Amino acid sequence: MRKLPKFAEHNCYCEQMIAYNYLFSYAHINGWPLDYILKCVQNANDRGELKRYDIQAIKNCITKNYDKYIKKPFIAGSYNEVAEQLPL
Repeated sequence: MRKLPKFAEHNCYCEQMIAYNYLFSYAHINGWPLDYILKCVQNANDRGELKRYDIQAIKNCITKNYDKYIKKPFIAGSYNEVAEQLPL
Protein backbone atom coordinates (compact mmCIF):
# COMPACT_ATOMS: atom_id res chain seq x y z
CA MET A 1 0.00 0.00 0.00
CA ARG A 2 1.10 3.53 -0.61
CA LYS A 3 1.10 6.47 1.74
CA LEU A 4 -0.10 9.69 0.21
CA PRO A 5 3.20 11.13 -1.03
CA LYS A 6 2.72 14.82 -0.33
CA PHE A 7 1.07 14.17 3.00
CA ALA A 8 3.48 11.78 4.72
CA GLU A 9 2.58 13.18 8.13
CA HIS A 10 -0.95 11.83 7.73
CA ASN A 11 -1.71 8.20 8.49
CA CYS A 12 -3.81 7.73 5.39
CA TYR A 13 -3.10 5.36 2.54
CA CYS A 14 -4.04 6.01 -1.08
CA GLU A 15 -6.24 2.90 -0.98
CA GLN A 16 -8.27 4.44 1.87
CA MET A 17 -8.82 7.63 -0.11
CA ILE A 18 -9.91 5.64 -3.17
CA ALA A 19 -12.29 3.58 -1.00
CA TYR A 20 -13.66 6.80 0.53
CA ASN A 21 -14.25 8.29 -2.92
CA TYR A 22 -16.19 5.21 -4.02
CA LEU A 23 -18.22 5.11 -0.81
CA PHE A 24 -19.01 8.82 -0.99
CA SER A 25 -19.82 8.97 -4.70
CA TYR A 26 -21.38 5.60 -5.28
CA ALA A 27 -22.96 4.63 -1.95
CA HIS A 28 -23.85 7.96 -0.35
CA ILE A 29 -24.75 10.12 -3.34
CA ASN A 30 -26.10 7.46 -5.73
CA GLY A 31 -27.30 4.87 -3.21
CA TRP A 32 -25.77 1.93 -5.05
CA PRO A 33 -25.39 -1.46 -3.30
CA LEU A 34 -22.09 -2.93 -2.19
CA ASP A 35 -21.83 -5.59 -4.90
CA TYR A 36 -22.29 -2.98 -7.65
CA ILE A 37 -19.63 -0.72 -6.14
CA LEU A 38 -17.17 -3.62 -5.97
CA LYS A 39 -17.88 -4.39 -9.64
CA CYS A 40 -17.16 -0.75 -10.50
CA VAL A 41 -13.84 -0.94 -8.66
CA GLN A 42 -12.95 -4.14 -10.52
CA ASN A 43 -13.93 -2.59 -13.86
CA ALA A 44 -11.73 0.45 -13.14
CA ASN A 45 -8.88 -1.90 -12.31
CA ASP A 46 -9.45 -3.93 -15.48
CA ARG A 47 -9.22 -0.70 -17.51
CA GLY A 48 -5.87 0.02 -15.83
CA GLU A 49 -7.06 3.01 -13.81
CA LEU A 50 -6.07 1.48 -10.46
CA LYS A 51 -3.04 -0.57 -11.49
CA ARG A 52 -0.69 1.33 -9.16
CA TYR A 53 -2.74 0.46 -6.09
CA ASP A 54 -3.56 -2.60 -4.02
CA ILE A 55 -6.98 -3.42 -5.49
CA GLN A 56 -7.71 -6.04 -2.83
CA ALA A 57 -7.06 -3.50 -0.06
CA ILE A 58 -9.50 -1.07 -1.72
CA LYS A 59 -12.19 -3.73 -2.00
CA ASN A 60 -11.61 -4.92 1.57
CA CYS A 61 -11.82 -1.36 2.90
CA ILE A 62 -15.08 -0.75 1.05
CA THR A 63 -16.55 -4.08 2.18
CA LYS A 64 -15.45 -3.65 5.79
CA ASN A 65 -16.78 -0.10 6.12
CA TYR A 66 -19.83 -0.09 3.81
CA ASP A 67 -22.53 -0.69 6.45
CA LYS A 68 -21.01 1.79 8.89
CA TYR A 69 -20.70 4.42 6.16
CA ILE A 70 -24.28 3.93 4.95
CA LYS A 71 -25.59 4.36 8.51
CA LYS A 72 -23.45 7.42 9.19
CA PRO A 73 -21.94 8.99 6.07
CA PHE A 74 -19.38 11.75 6.50
CA ILE A 75 -17.66 14.36 4.42
CA ALA A 76 -13.99 14.07 5.22
CA GLY A 77 -12.28 17.25 6.35
CA SER A 78 -8.80 15.74 6.44
CA TYR A 79 -6.79 12.71 5.42
CA ASN A 80 -6.55 11.71 9.07
CA GLU A 81 -10.33 11.63 9.30
CA VAL A 82 -10.47 9.21 6.37
CA ALA A 83 -7.82 7.02 8.04
CA GLU A 84 -9.76 7.01 11.33
CA GLN A 85 -13.21 6.44 9.82
CA LEU A 86 -12.21 3.84 7.21
CA PRO A 87 -9.68 1.47 8.73
CA LEU A 88 -8.01 -1.03 6.45
